[in-house]
Amino acid sequence: MVASRAAESPEQWQTRREDDRTRRSTSRAARWAFMEREAFQYDPTKNYDNHCQLYIERMTEIYSYCDAFKWPGEAPGMCCSIGKVKLPSLRLPPEPLESLMSGTTATSKHFLENIRKYNSCFQMTSFGATSETDPTTGMPVDRKKVSAVDFYAYRIMMRTGAVNHILRCRQLFHQFIVDMYTKIESERLWFIRLNQKKLRVDEYIHLRDAIANDGNTDNLDQLVILPSTFTRSPRHMHEYTQDAMTYVKNYGRPDLFVTFTRNATWEQIQEELLDGQNPFDRHDLLARVFRQKLIKLMNIITKSHVFRRTRCWMYSIEWQKRGLPHAHILIWLKDKIKPDEIDSVISAALPDRQQDPRLFQIIVKKHDSWAFRRGSPEDGGFKAKIKAKIGNSIQEIEIDNKWVVTYSQLLSRIFQAVINVEYCNSVKSIKYICKYVNKGSDQAMFDFGKDETSIDEVEQYQLGRYISSNEAVWRILDFSIHKRHPRVVHLAAHLENGQRVYFTEDNLHERINKPPKTTLTAFFLLCKKDEFARTPLKVFKRRVQGTTVPGYPNIRATNALDRVYTVHPNNFECFFLRLLLHTIRGPTSFEALGTVNGRICATFREACQLIDLLEDDAQWDATITEAATIQSPARLRNLFVIILLACGPSNPEKLWESYKEGLTEDILIQARRENPGLVLNYTPDMFNQTLIILEDKALAMAGKDLKQLGLPTPQTTLGDRLTREILRETSYDLNDLNKYISRNEPLLLPNQRAAHNAILDRINRNVGEIIFLDAPGGTGKTFVINLLLAKIRQQSKIAIAVASSGIAATLLHGGRTAHSTLKLPLNLTQCEASLDNISKGTGEAKVLQECKLIVWDECTMAHKQALEARDRTLQYLRGNGKLMGGAVLLLAGDFRQTLPVIPKGTMADELKACWKASYLCRHVHKLELKTNMRVHLQGDAAAGQYAQQLLSLGDGKIAADPTTGLITIPNNFCNIVDSIETFKTSVFPDIRRCFNDHKWLCERAILAPKNDSVNDINLQIQQQLPGVDVSYKSIDTVVDIDQAVQYPIEFLNSLEPPGMPPHSLVFKVVSPIMLLRNLHSSKLSNGTRFCVKNLMLHVIEATI
Repeated sequence: MVASRAAESPEQWQTRREDDRTRRSTSRAARWAFMEREAFQYDPTKNYDNHCQLYIERMTEIYSYCDAFKWPGEAPGMCCSIGKVKLPSLRLPPEPLESLMSGTTATSKHFLENIRKYNSCFQMTSFGATSETDPTTGMPVDRKKVSAVDFYAYRIMMRTGAVNHILRCRQLFHQFIVDMYTKIESERLWFIRLNQKKLRVDEYIHLRDAIANDGNTDNLDQLVILPSTFTRSPRHMHEYTQDAMTYVKNYGRPDLFVTFTRNATWEQIQEELLDGQNPFDRHDLLARVFRQKLIKLMNIITKSHVFRRTRCWMYSIEWQKRGLPHAHILIWLKDKIKPDEIDSVISAALPDRQQDPRLFQIIVKKHDSWAFRRGSPEDGGFKAKIKAKIGNSIQEIEIDNKWVVTYSQLLSRIFQAVINVEYCNSVKSIKYICKYVNKGSDQAMFDFGKDETSIDEVEQYQLGRYISSNEAVWRILDFSIHKRHPRVVHLAAHLENGQRVYFTEDNLHERINKPPKTTLTAFFLLCKKDEFARTPLKVFKRRVQGTTVPGYPNIRATNALDRVYTVHPNNFECFFLRLLLHTIRGPTSFEALGTVNGRICATFREACQLIDLLEDDAQWDATITEAATIQSPARLRNLFVIILLACGPSNPEKLWESYKEGLTEDILIQARRENPGLVLNYTPDMFNQTLIILEDKALAMAGKDLKQLGLPTPQTTLGDRLTREILRETSYDLNDLNKYISRNEPLLLPNQRAAHNAILDRINRNVGEIIFLDAPGGTGKTFVINLLLAKIRQQSKIAIAVASSGIAATLLHGGRTAHSTLKLPLNLTQCEASLDNISKGTGEAKVLQECKLIVWDECTMAHKQALEARDRTLQYLRGNGKLMGGAVLLLAGDFRQTLPVIPKGTMADELKACWKASYLCRHVHKLELKTNMRVHLQGDAAAGQYAQQLLSLGDGKIAADPTTGLITIPNNFCNIVDSIETFKTSVFPDIRRCFNDHKWLCERAILAPKNDSVNDINLQIQQQLPGVDVSYKSIDTVVDIDQAVQYPIEFLNSLEPPGMPPHSLVFKVVSPIMLLRNLHSSKLSNGTRFCVKNLMLHVIEATI
């Protein structure tokens, strides 16, 4: 074998290594495969306890170096540092103390229960010391041979042939172990404090400049803060929090938040207790058993994949002031848990005592005495009575499902403990979870004294530091308080020669001549030498072993993540350098990092401004300049108002002064046309007219005047404003309306004509009424509504067309969204302000007073509060107590489709929010459209069959499976494809040839339940279009600048909340795009689709 391996070629060697790794990985995975996806199929009849991978044997293993009892699987060096520590056995206490510590008699039990009081009263202390001398010189040996951690870890172990009376001392043992760990931690902090002057730190550039000038370094150093290398210090925990944010940035929100709390009645603890002891007398056993259980739990989750395969995970150990440990665990899954699977994984109800008595006792048992009874269905299922201490008395209380915190049935049953599991369903929970998991130690004291200018972080950490007995044992045994996977590699962020230099008086000049390297300088050096480092791939995601990176045979990928250390925005240049590190690919030096398009910038701020990484007025200035080259003054004014309202420029008056002539150009041209014999230039009256137009737009969009936006107030009258609002709703071309009516009215089908005439009749009678036009898709609802709108507008009367969704509003002539037109808040269910927010005397009020018809399409999505509020508003504005103030409200829609969306609501909440649950419902007159237009006009039998299937589905006529609640769709209902590629080709065939055909594009669309799928498909189809990709990136910031360190910009960029575009948008000329949020309500609607016509740096020109 040796000869054959020696003759291997490099390729053969690599293949053999890959095969060996695969074989070992498969073997390891097979050992844990027995529990895969078991959390989704928990069976109370199964015995999960005794599997070899889960069962923890008794503490019978004897360590050969020091004869300590250990559990199998415990670290070999935790008791004596693998034989490096050897201490003499403890001497037995003298009588009667030894008998009093036995715990077997009534006297000894009394003594042990009050041992701290007796120790304080009699001060039972033994003092002894051993002096070691050098055999050659006879002088004492000063060098410490064993650390305090190793010494006390050795002393709290149980060993063969020896009685460890320290472990018998109960509360005194708790005090002893806390005192000893406090001493250990104090020594470490004392070292940091004593070396403040001996070990100094400064930025290299300051140190170098001082030596070059006068050589005086007395005042160079800063106090050494409590570093992140000190376990559980604020910086240490902040670093872990940022690592958790790195996971969120790369993989999204965590899927599961698990809390694992110890159970003092575990048999592994009970079996090792000494006579008369209870678990709380032995925090050493509690800590050791809990750690082994935690390791088993993480193995079950990450190796057995009980919740499916994990992508990454992290946990931290926390101790509350009562001293009991629990682990907070975050889990990211590769395959997300689906909504209909949550109930099979997480339970929030008491278990069935008859079917699963063991789990029932685990969940309910809180105290030593309890009684159970079976609850009736009317009482809400299973209940339990427990005895609880309330104040100074014991009372019997009854608990039911309202008392139960969500838990995992499988994990709680396996580990005989309540293991709380929560599903993380919102990005809003990220802040709480990531900070809570890494929140650090409790404090027992707070200082309300003066705010001192000098900050001593060591003293702040020690002040009121609360250490429990269990934490003391945990830290002495050197158990990890935090673990995570995969690892996070950190890249330093500092200016050139700005790295921190630690120095002493002896090595000062050496440090100046050879400044220390950092991960940032090493990264620059790597980019100079390595082509792979200059690719858009993550440079830190590489290692010797693993999967080969495509195109780079010598590079192998790893799952390690990277992040750049956070920098506060007040540290300006360093903060901008950090921004550039996330943008510039493969920089080879600080100078290269600050070079943009061949221009070497004087500062990193300037470089960020050139590539639009900073939000400032220069952006809005450039935006208006670009738009002025392609747009008319009227459209330029729209853009100007949007910038004022949505972008918040710091100096709007300067922006006005710079572009007021361009905004007024059409007014000047009109004046010159009207006065051809005069030489006219811009006048204050022209600028005032422009300001009036801008203020009208601002009032229409956001209800704000120019004074509130930082611009001069124009000279105007209220009557002018009201006239313009009315003109906006009545300025329709009567000739176009007449042609539209004469062309389309004869096409009405009998049931359409009946509905059309009935609605017109009620409008002409001036009787307030609500009509519901029940019209399934394809029955000509939009056709009838647009004809009605044209009929009313032809008579120079006002008809308002709104819809609950932006896409539906685009189908109505003059249609807008209901929220913008009727001034309804977007968060209707959470808004505490009055919904009757349209005041008399305003333009909106004048329009509503004179309107004859209000059409509300997709009304089934409208919240009942919106209709009720507008009923009150119309009665108030029109001075008419009739329904809707005497106007006709036409509701159109189909209740087989989407009902009001209630965030985190149930089906019952949606039904309650529907307008059918409103008092207005009894006043609604119903009309119906039933004939499918495609079938009627084209005789398409297949379309008729499809329409009938949709109606059967909406009417609930397709039977559902009683166990799953799912329905079976017929095979002829749709065309099934076997891949995304086939799907794209079926919907967009030959897109390379047809991309310019707008009608062809409007006839097709792909829907997906998740935004990620939509983004991926869009990018794949866009790559088939000709042209060059142009990227637009958002500028994301936190509202409070002090939170910028908690939420780095790259983390904000990674968030994709609903209704918002992704951080990076990539377009080509001719790309189809959609308007997500319209900021000018009187123009386009949400959901309007465009084709890109021109892509500039700050402006996108598109065609509807």
